[in-house]
Amino acid sequence: MPQSDGWETLARIREVSNLPVIMLTARDDESDVLRGFSLGADDYVTKPFSFAQLTARIHAVLARSGHPPAGKENHIEQGELCVDLRTRQLWRNSEQIALTPTEFKLLVTLMRRAGEVVSPEELVREVWGPQYAGEVGHVRRYIWHLRKKIEPDPENPQYVYNERGFGYRFQSA
Repeated sequence: MPQSDGWETLARIREVSNLPVIMLTARDDESDVLRGFSLGADDYVTKPFSFAQLTARIHAVLARSGHPPAGKENHIEQGELCVDLRTRQLWRNSEQIALTPTEFKLLVTLMRRAGEVVSPEELVREVWGPQYAGEVGHVRRYIWHLRKKIEPDPENPQYVYNERGFGYRFQSA
């Protein structure tokens, strides 16, 4: 690593974060491995390595740390809304809100991209599939239905905002 080594980088990470860290290095002496663990590494992989083994180690470290692998999260929480991806249920505080499968996919797509503006074309591709590419009218209708179900006041949305001419943005208060 230019300008610093892995030991220094790991020490700096541990000063500010408790995120999982796997050291990937050519240093395979026992003293190096022990130093990595003593500085706070969650795992230590030496070169050469197999990608299958590295993937398994990543999944193990994430599981132990409570951080699910990308695409494997169980819940998405934004404001008063909580989506359980395993049971496909939506909760606002302690109230369960029934959504159609399409409304659910639309909400999850927006929540996963919270804060960014998503065009109607992108939403059609992600929610309905590429075969519906030209049919952006679906989006407006489903956003309306979704707002009626999730917003305390659908006329003054707190979650799903329309960015005129650009698309929709999910934002929690």
